[in-house]
Order: sequence, then C-alpha cells, then structure tokens
Amino acid sequence: MRNPLRVDVIRDRTALARFVEDNWVENVYRLQLMNSDEHPHRFHVSVSGVPGIRVASSAQIAVDAASNRSVALRIQVPENTEHGHSIPIEIQLTSDDPSSQPVLEKSVFLIPKD
Repeated sequence: MRNPLRVDVIRDRTALARFVEDNWVENVYRLQLMNSDEHPHRFHVSVSGVPGIRVASSAQIAVDAASNRSVALRIQVPENTEHGHSIPIEIQLTSDDPSSQPVLEKSVFLIPKD
C-alpha cells in the first residue's frame, strides 16, 4: 500500500536562525504537502534530533483530498544548545488515518554564533 502523503521540507532563506522570546532559538521551514488520496487528511507534525526541540507553530495540518498545501513550520530549541552549529533533525508527519505510514524527512537546524 502506498502512502498518500509526499512532503518536501525547505528551509526558509529569509529567516535562517534567530533568537526569540523566553530563551529559544528558532528556525523556519516551509513544508510542501501533497495528498494524493481521494480523502482529506489531518497530519500531526513532530520533530526530533536535539534535546528540548519543539514545534512552535501549529502541529496539526489539514490537507484536502488530491491537493497540495504549503505551510510555514517554526521549530525551536533551547538557547543553551551549543552555538555555531548545524544539527541534523528529523521532521515526522503522522496521518489521522491509521493505515498510513508516518513520513520522516531529514533537515538541519542552524544555531547562530553568539
């Protein structure tokens, strides 16, 4: 059975990495979601790869049947994460349809230098 979801992860070039409120570092990504199923789906986004990493934007994304959707995804790590590095991360999308397999995409999280 094929997975009806395809995902492309694109780093937002206009906002590479920035310090935000409450001592967090934020990167912004663009998710291009393609639902090839004949039914709409809701997806949950999670992220891993850095202790304390979190999704700061909505982690729920709805995609209509047989359509594409582009959404901004804000990901944050604690400010005390080692600076000046590019850290591999994984972005996982899980469908509300239990028969669908999760989609796992790799990217990098940039930590600015002090």
